Amino acid sequence: MNKDIGQIFKKFRKEKGLTLEQASKGVVSTSQLSHFERGAGDITVKKFFLLLENISISEIEFSQILRDYQQDKDRILFQMIGKFEESGDIDGLVNLYNNEQYMYLESSNKQKLLNSIAIKSVLIRYGKFNKLTSMEIEVLEDYFYKIEVWSKINIKIFSLCLLELDSNTICFYLDDILDQKVINNQDLEYIELIAVALRNTIYVLTERHKFSSAQLYMKKFREMIPKEFGLGLRVSYAIQEANLFEKLGEIDKAITIFQNIINCYESFDMKDRIDILKDELKKLRKKL
Repeated sequence: MNKDIGQIFKKFRKEKGLTLEQASKGVVSTSQLSHFERGAGDITVKKFFLLLENISISEIEFSQILRDYQQDKDRILFQMIGKFEESGDIDGLVNLYNNEQYMYLESSNKQKLLNSIAIKSVLIRYGKFNKLTSMEIEVLEDYFYKIEVWSKINIKIFSLCLLELDSNTICFYLDDILDQKVINNQDLEYIELIAVALRNTIYVLTERHKFSSAQLYMKKFREMIPKEFGLGLRVSYAIQEANLFEKLGEIDKAITIFQNIINCYESFDMKDRIDILKDELKKLRKKL
């Protein structure tokens, strides 16, 4: 049984003011329940349901609580992935990967397998792995294919892994996500996640010289960026546009975009980013 279940059970037992003796009465010994709550022991499903009766929690209620708890843990995990990548902490990413792999092997929890594949996809970009295995690709494609309603976690996994998918597969699932956007049009976080998926897709398609598809998604990206979006996402859009113009040989347009970004950063006194962009600008000017 998932170790998280014992931790959540303990949380609710304590909230109800029940002792180990009261919660375990007639089902298991106090030591067995203590071990279960710490994740150091296991019990049968039948006995677990009897324990839920002892603390007056229904099976449906507990299932919903467990689902919410796991989603919160996954949300924190993906925040950590982003922070480690942004700071260049590759060792941190490796540790996250190893931890998710270990938890998958211990529990056979499919979400842990998906999390580890997502982190591995990031690590491939830093040379820690060569590529996903055929089994991992198959797991991803089966996972995406079965999605009926794209959740935030679904979109995050797609955004991290799409570099490892073929172009047609990427476009197929991105179109599915965009079709669903209308349903969640008032959820700004959801729209931002779709924008990130669009940005990553545009980058991949541009690098693969799928210029017509990249231009199509650039238009969709531009149309969906509301005023509420932060500077980072707007700059991401501009950089992808400049990259596309560069690949198309329209160097002047790419230079103009980079210069506008630099001017924007100068107004915010963001010197570290300015230096990086100025180096890119020099490289572009040499191509004229």
